[in-house]
Amino acid sequence: MIAALVSWRARGSDAAATLAEAARNHASARFAQGVGIDGVARDYARLRRWLRAEAVDVDDAIDAAIAHAMLRYVERREEICDRFVGVVMHGLRTPLWSIAMAAELLQDETHADRQHVLLERIRASAARLHRMASELTLVREAMSDDIPVSRSVQDLGAIVEDVVAEARTIHGDHAITVELDGDLHAEVDPDRAHQAIANLVRNAVLRGADAIDVRVTASEDGRELVLAIRNRGKLATPPVVPSETDHGLGLYIVHQIARAHGATLEVASDADGARFTMSWPRRS
Repeated sequence: MIAALVSWRARGSDAAATLAEAARNHASARFAQGVGIDGVARDYARLRRWLRAEAVDVDDAIDAAIAHAMLRYVERREEICDRFVGVVMHGLRTPLWSIAMAAELLQDETHADRQHVLLERIRASAARLHRMASELTLVREAMSDDIPVSRSVQDLGAIVEDVVAEARTIHGDHAITVELDGDLHAEVDPDRAHQAIANLVRNAVLRGADAIDVRVTASEDGRELVLAIRNRGKLATPPVVPSETDHGLGLYIVHQIARAHGATLEVASDADGARFTMSWPRRS
């Protein structure tokens, strides 16, 4: 930053661009560290005092740098706000659909045992919505690129079964088979794991016309759990690689949840369908 300030003062080659880039990079770094915009301003105040003590007159350069830094900081905050809203809205869809479909089925249901299952689905989905709502303040205050997770030892197989039960409620009689093999306990955030797996299952259902196979097994060395979701039907549309664009938000969220867990996500497709593979470390 000091070199960029001195270069700007001397009006060297590309000095303005160099100063702008240095200031924007500084703002992005401080934003990522969770420093408020007032903290960024204090950085420049300290720098100005230090330079004056060293008899280096770069007041105009510092003023220009502050302008670039403040602009970048606001841009980053707006980017994260937009992403935050997208993630929240996308996460709300599945439990809301599940509640709506279960309620609709209850209107025509006459068997008491089936009613109990549907009511339990409503209860579970509503509880997950409540937990998501409780997280909003924390996530909003953090405003970082990372999705926060709270890990504990969970049965990933049980989470998968819950996701599939919810998917069957939403998507009717769409054929979804589940295969669970071995001890499937791992340190995961249960709600985030549910959100990621639900997004993958939904991707498979909406982009194909045939049965969905969901399989969870332990890796050969036992250190990871491997979730494989396969759509064996002809794809209506190909899977979208993880990105933060609107049309790829579902897989982008899965990618972010995987990163927060130290997990990996692979997406592949061929003439027979699509395959989503997610490897979860057993321990954080």
